[in-house]
Amino acid sequence: MNKGQALFSPREIRLLVGRICRELALPAGANVLDFLGEYGRRRGLRLKMIAVNISPGDDRLFGFYMATELWNLIVYRENTSWLHQNRILAHEGGHLILGHAPRTREAVLGGGAGERTLAQEAAAEFFAACLLERLTKGVPGGEQRRMALQNRPEAMRLEEFFRSFR
Repeated sequence: MNKGQALFSPREIRLLVGRICRELALPAGANVLDFLGEYGRRRGLRLKMIAVNISPGDDRLFGFYMATELWNLIVYRENTSWLHQNRILAHEGGHLILGHAPRTREAVLGGGAGERTLAQEAAAEFFAACLLERLTKGVPGGEQRRMALQNRPEAMRLEEFFRSFR
């Protein structure tokens, strides 16, 4: 893996996600917050995930990863669906885990994407897809699945929607 430039091939990303998930040994039904929280604890990172209410008119900003002297922060949009929040968290966590430089305070306040390249964005997006795929493997079916999703209304609505096509 080429950590110096933080460029990874899709195969390397898929293998990395698998390796980290095995190391963390998360229980069935774990979500992205569980994954990132445990990753941060195991790596000794001062990692915080913060949900913020972002203006509905701002469709450019869904989340970002930045670092301060004290914390690594992943900020994500609160006023969106649970499914979208997980995608945002997985994407921004991908930037952190893949070694992409965190956003600066100036870039965040200025609203600019600034330091991110298209290759980094694509890598973080692929990381998110692999992580979400991995976390949903082995999710229990039937009644257990309904119980696991009961506090996630958006996921339950999607379940009901897809059930109508069976």
